[in-house]
Amino acid sequence: MAYNKLTDTELAIVTSVVKLESEHLTQIAKQVQKLTGAKNVRIKTAIDPSLVAGFTVWSL
Repeated sequence: MAYNKLTDTELAIVTSVVKLESEHLTQIAKQVQKLTGAKNVRIKTAIDPSLVAGFTVWSL
């Protein structure tokens, strides 16, 4: 967390039903960057088969 603060990096956890393509993750990262104003965004992915559709994004 200290590294993220020093480098103005936002960590976003993206949970989806299936593995997302890299271009989708790039689009999500750009949106997180716009919303948070962070210089950098790191994406961590997780698969959750209990989701009905779509994905969730948590920013730490």
